[in-house]
Amino acid sequence: MTKSFKVKAVEAYTRDVGRTIARLDPKYIEELDISDGGYVEIRGTSTTAAKCLPLYPSDWDQGITRMDGLLRHNAGVSSGDLVEVSRAKVTPARRVLVTPLGEHSEVTSMFIRQWQKTDEPVESKFASEALSGTPAVDGDLVVIDYRLDKLVLLVLGKEPAAGVSVIGRETKIDLVPWLTLSA
Repeated sequence: MTKSFKVKAVEAYTRDVGRTIARLDPKYIEELDISDGGYVEIRGTSTTAAKCLPLYPSDWDQGITRMDGLLRHNAGVSSGDLVEVSRAKVTPARRVLVTPLGEHSEVTSMFIRQWQKTDEPVESKFASEALSGTPAVDGDLVVIDYRLDKLVLLVLGKEPAAGVSVIGRETKIDLVPWLTLSA
């Protein structure tokens, strides 16, 4: 049986925002047998994954995990809610399908136009490098910095499909230009 712990999700340290990091008490990290930078699965009303690093000593023995708003969103929880954390079984992502979310801004439109210009888009390689080391679960939101802006991308699917996949520099990122959601 996989070990897991219930802890309270609280705000991330400022330096961790946008980096897909969940910080845990070192005693939990040891019991889960995770090395620094290993991956944890986080279950709230949804399941997501994050890189795991230790909490600062001032936060030890408080039963918390520090995670940013994007991770809490991906786990389907708010700050102060309980999440279940366990060691993640990860596989390298061969392929990830994403679509941009948010406003049809000039920067996002430029990103999509550049992506569509060639058969082997530079933006696909850029996205795989920008997201390298990021764990992905279908339905997760991920963020990349692009031309002084932040692009929020929704993970629509991935290969392998099951479980947690980690995006690497060799991962092929495919883009659906704009996903139209109907009410």
